Amino acid sequence: MVYKLYSPILVMLAVVPTGCATWSDTARPDPRPLGSDITSYRPPRDPAPLPPEFEVPTGVITLRLALSLALARNPSFEAVAWDVRAADARTLQAGLYPNPELDIWAEEFAGSGSLGGDDAATTTISLAQLVELGGKRGARVEVAGLEQSLAAWHYEATRLQVLTATTRAFVELLAAQRHRALAEESIVLSTNFLETVDARVTAGKVSPLETTKAEVALLLEQIALRSAEQRHEAARTALAATWGGKVAVFEKVEGDFESISIVPTLESLMIPMLQNPILRWWSVEVEMRKAVILLEEANRWPDATISGGVSRFEEGAGSD
Repeated sequence: MVYKLYSPILVMLAVVPTGCATWSDTARPDPRPLGSDITSYRPPRDPAPLPPEFEVPTGVITLRLALSLALARNPSFEAVAWDVRAADARTLQAGLYPNPELDIWAEEFAGSGSLGGDDAATTTISLAQLVELGGKRGARVEVAGLEQSLAAWHYEATRLQVLTATTRAFVELLAAQRHRALAEESIVLSTNFLETVDARVTAGKVSPLETTKAEVALLLEQIALRSAEQRHEAARTALAATWGGKVAVFEKVEGDFESISIVPTLESLMIPMLQNPILRWWSVEVEMRKAVILLEEANRWPDATISGGVSRFEEGAGSD
């Protein structure tokens, strides 16, 4: 029986760091002040097989409730949140070392006669480790980290967009709700006016032409009411869509148009404008493009492979 050691590096390969690491969430930017006190959707680390059943909101909807529902259930926002989780995973993967490769093969196997079976087989076991050169791993980690930051800023920008869209839909519905109420009041007033005119025509105090005029006015108010009802229903559906609802089953929205905030000065808006996540996203995008160039330059360098192994030769039957 003969053993042949190809390389003492085999022992070193046993302690080479391989592809293993621990999960770590990205250092996401602090949320902008708008809606920072409202919980936003973040995908769970280990998602359940079935998502929790969503309780459809009913009754009266306030602006804060609408914003909370949208940040928790908006389909587009959920997709962006999962993009952040995927970017976290890519960053984790980018920092891993290549796994070593183990090869086992046999020669002169299954002969005949005294060499039958594995009596004269040569078995070789080798272990190889790819060593990346040229700073590839560091450049790859840099690119993945910047892509992770891009995803985080996209998440924050989308959060603000959801808040803005939901607020706009809420205000549109509140206005449509008021417009419909005014149209219904106008119908009551026009109906009462028509009855009054009919009574005066019957008493001979005014011409019958006044009745026709009152009927036309009532008809116009009925057309306006139907238009207000259609606008109201469309606004209800639009608001429900912000939290992924297919139909609106809530009763109404509640808000105050008379409460007006003081308009901030232009100087006070400069700092929040500079903190706009879209602007931060573009600055990170420029850095990421530069990092991609460095990664491609590092890929010019060929990698090295360190390998080592042993061979075992089985002599024929009757040999020592």
